[in-house]
Amino acid sequence: MAASVDRFTWTNPTFLPVFAAGNYGDTTASGSTITSPATAKNALAVGAALNYMPNYVSRSSITSNIMQLNVPMVGANNSALVRTTLVVEAAFGGSWAGLKSQGPLPLAAASPADACSGLNAAVLTGKVVVAIRGNCYFSD
Repeated sequence: MAASVDRFTWTNPTFLPVFAAGNYGDTTASGSTITSPATAKNALAVGAALNYMPNYVSRSSITSNIMQLNVPMVGANNSALVRTTLVVEAAFGGSWAGLKSQGPLPLAAASPADACSGLNAAVLTGKVVVAIRGNCYFSD
């Protein structure tokens, strides 16, 4: 269906289709909760998390740590650049609370990049590991 949506939006450039970003949780066989047509490249997929359900006694408060990630890079003509990105603490794993007072921390890229299989603890110990959100559940 995603291909059909893309064909339609190609011929109707003022049309923006909006689809739910999936409600499958971790029960889908495809490894992702976002499926066609929400995967169309010319569509907007919208999702939510931890929504308020009327049968709950009260809403839960969600707190997370946000950190600024400054990544040094080399630009054209070997010019020094810094890419700044805000990153949000995951709902799983260790807390970032103690990291903020440590100052700059070394970064390491996950290998494999999506961290869907075991990572080398000897190489990554003491570093902040950056991983691409892949097709696996980190809780598995």
